[in-house]
Amino acid sequence: PLVTSKHPLLHAALLHVAHPQNRNQGTVGGSIAHADPAAELPALAVTLDAEMEARGPDGTRTIPASEFFLTYLTTALAGNEILTAVRFPYPPPKTGWSFLEVARRHGDFALTGAIATLSLDGRGSIAQARIVLFAVDSRPRRMSDAEALLIGQAPSASLFERVAEAASAAIEEPMSDVHASAEFRLSLAQTLVRRALTEAAEKAKAA
Repeated sequence: PLVTSKHPLLHAALLHVAHPQNRNQGTVGGSIAHADPAAELPALAVTLDAEMEARGPDGTRTIPASEFFLTYLTTALAGNEILTAVRFPYPPPKTGWSFLEVARRHGDFALTGAIATLSLDGRGSIAQARIVLFAVDSRPRRMSDAEALLIGQAPSASLFERVAEAASAAIEEPMSDVHASAEFRLSLAQTLVRRALTEAAEKAKAA
């Protein structure tokens, strides 16, 4: 109940992690350190600028999420370090959010996922924005160029469509495997970003 009330985005993300039997056997740190590009918690860490605490023979250091995930199943942890803590900041006040993913069955690995957060200023324009795509690249990817198109603009369907197209187009080497082709993942990414921005904007207006 505490996480649900204080950090609903974190709670929403966790509900998509695997199936209850698997989820109850795993750990938050384990998912972060494993760095699967289709995993929900690494993507959320990138969205929120989470901090990872690593400990080894030389002491403790803090690694920001933007530097932690390097590529497929690879992190900035040294071979003699372990992950001992993960800190997820709260989103700013009056921020709307959305967590969406497509999987063959709820709890299966995501084929593509999108996280969006939007903060509005006093005039109703977008003051801050975050867009992160996962399960479409070798690591969770923050779409900074697409985010920049939102700043200072009033939320609208046409704006979100344009931004969604830009986010999808920015993925240079989309994943392709037996579960989904690169083209399918990019199409999903565009649709999910558009929907996520729409939902985030609605929540921001109601905040």
